[in-house]
Amino acid sequence: MGYSQSGKDQRPNIVLIQLDDLGIDDLPSEGNMTVKAPNIDRLAMESIRFSQFYVTPVCASSRAELLTGKPHLSVGVSHVHGGKDYLNLEEQTIADVLQEKGYRTAMWGKWHLGKTPGYMPWDRGFEEAFMARLYEYIDKDGQNHGHFNGKAISHEGWVTQTITDYAIQYMHRDDPRPFFAYLPYLTVHEPLKAPEKYKNIYKEKGLSNGLSTLYGMITHLDTHIGRLLDEIQSLPQNRPTYVLFMSDNGPAIIHRYLSEEDRKYRYHHQYRGHKGNILENGIKSPFYFHGFGAGYSDKFISGQDIFAMIQDLSERRIQNQSDLIDFASDCSEEHLFYAHRAWQPSQEAWSTLGKFNEYITLKSSNVHRLYDFKEQAIAYRKGPYKLIQNGSEQEFEEKGSTLRLFNVQEDPQERHNLVQLNPELTQLMLEQSRVAFNQLHVETSLTHPIIHQPSKGQLFLPAVNSIPETGEIKKAFDYLVGKGKAEIKFEVADPLIQLEDYKIKGSENIHLQANMKTEENAGKLTHWLHIKINADHGKEWRLTNICFSSASSLEQNQQP
Repeated sequence: MGYSQSGKDQRPNIVLIQLDDLGIDDLPSEGNMTVKAPNIDRLAMESIRFSQFYVTPVCASSRAELLTGKPHLSVGVSHVHGGKDYLNLEEQTIADVLQEKGYRTAMWGKWHLGKTPGYMPWDRGFEEAFMARLYEYIDKDGQNHGHFNGKAISHEGWVTQTITDYAIQYMHRDDPRPFFAYLPYLTVHEPLKAPEKYKNIYKEKGLSNGLSTLYGMITHLDTHIGRLLDEIQSLPQNRPTYVLFMSDNGPAIIHRYLSEEDRKYRYHHQYRGHKGNILENGIKSPFYFHGFGAGYSDKFISGQDIFAMIQDLSERRIQNQSDLIDFASDCSEEHLFYAHRAWQPSQEAWSTLGKFNEYITLKSSNVHRLYDFKEQAIAYRKGPYKLIQNGSEQEFEEKGSTLRLFNVQEDPQERHNLVQLNPELTQLMLEQSRVAFNQLHVETSLTHPIIHQPSKGQLFLPAVNSIPETGEIKKAFDYLVGKGKAEIKFEVADPLIQLEDYKIKGSENIHLQANMKTEENAGKLTHWLHIKINADHGKEWRLTNICFSSASSLEQNQQP
């Protein structure tokens, strides 16, 4: 499909732009009268705008659903760190699917679906990938850093420009194939940082330093969105190029940058909630489709539906505005939203519940609680109605209830609880949400990632499989932090036979031992790497840059 009678390939180019922690209130196209973003505004005005577009409450789960078209729990992503953000290896991404169809595929920006070999973007269907260092816009030396197809790389300037530069160069490359370009920008995730000239636009309006910086980040991004759109317009007209624009979740509360007054000013729709919870402001996102002219749809669609939408675009089943509206009309209006209990709906930025801490790996002593429906923070959407289980007492004036029912089309601010007025609908939706939640859990829903070490080199540590039931170890990016003694276990795809190097700092008296163990169960071999750390009692340490040689790499080196 996709070829004309003359034999010419007319399949479209597809550009997917995803912002990070951008709220529905942050754009002029959504009613913000302060932010200057003329290029995003132009994109919105020329696009079909979807007023009922929803995503998940946090970054990794939203990206998992976007790239697989499946609920995030069913593909192994339950949270944002601690090994819970690794997309199961057996899953196909939209990049895998398009590559098989003859597309060239690329991404540049934030990757949040795995941080060890096998899980990287260049392993998941993207022929070209720049994985930016998480949340680094520019360092003190004026550079940004990351990995390009597996190799460390640095660039001059802001990462927002770097991502756009890569995309522009790629689109103009001499290649007859249609392309899929995924641009997951870091903007506006904290730490808030913007060029002074953009920040000063808002400081001169009397806004706080934090809000001026956040709005300055959007205006800075907008200049590069403008560059991108101009280059798209200059592409050869032998095939259309469609642009999809969205965020990954709602706005973060970011106490250290924004005051309560800042948030009241920012949230002009007065939706309840924020990033991390299942209230409207945590899961509602702008979505613009550019390529079929201006239009509007109030049909419910979610981030999961974008996978199928892109598939249909690539096969030319969607060729005009009417086709796209029909696609949206066919999307299910029943949808389950799930928030990990470390992100319980509240005004608290972080949970104090250590057993559900986002940086700590799943433990055998508490993982069963993630299967217990009544313990979960759940929202279930059915047409205009939304049922919330375990909403925050801090978010609602009404106390003492774990269930709340809203008609979010008539009451998008979630002010009027309809549970007492509609007890039968409440119970029906509660049971439907229970069934939907239980169906999400498959054998690999809450499993740990497996480390693939194809050659000698650095082992990224957040893929650790287990840590002591007692003790304190946190994992975020490429290091582990702990206190005192610890024994850590990793499952590895290939036996690691020699410890080459590591860095550990904190206590003056720290000893590290590493050994491999292989277990057989029902004829299947499982390789385990055990690391023992013995530090001064109670002393904090940080372990990073651990390097091993693997059996496969040794065999490769010994071949004539």
